Amino acid sequence: MSENRISEIRGNQRTTINREHIAKIMKALDIIDMNELFEVRD
Repeated sequence: MSENRISEIRGNQRTTINREHIAKIMKALDIIDMNELFEVRD
């Protein structure tokens, strides 16, 4: 695969996380409350 092709693929990568992704992450981590997902822990 050429360097240009790799750059093109990298440039097309998704950089945002939508609600569906967040829901999947929460389910995997057994998190019910959205605030727990963003809670800062020591």
